[in-house]
Amino acid sequence: MSLALALHGGLYYIGLAVLLVLFFVGLKTHSTSASMSSSSSADMSFRESAIAGQFDTALNNMPHGLCMFAADGCLAVMNHRFSEMMNLSDDLVHRGAKRAR
Repeated sequence: MSLALALHGGLYYIGLAVLLVLFFVGLKTHSTSASMSSSSSADMSFRESAIAGQFDTALNNMPHGLCMFAADGCLAVMNHRFSEMMNLSDDLVHRGAKRAR
């Protein structure tokens, strides 16, 4: 399309052809960077899930009970051995539990 405008002649059409080429080059650059960004975020979520799985495996294969508390005093992390040591029932302790406010 830009070539047809440039070949048609006239200063106006040549200027329009140059602007059109610059627009498509910019669009291509933006499209490429956006696709790289989305693929890198997919890589990050894959890495996060892999690290979470490794943490969960390490935590629950410890021979000792472990618990960690958040800055506000809420229980943030604990392993199965800790719940066994404290005789906590499974219905009391479950993954992702939030405290009622």
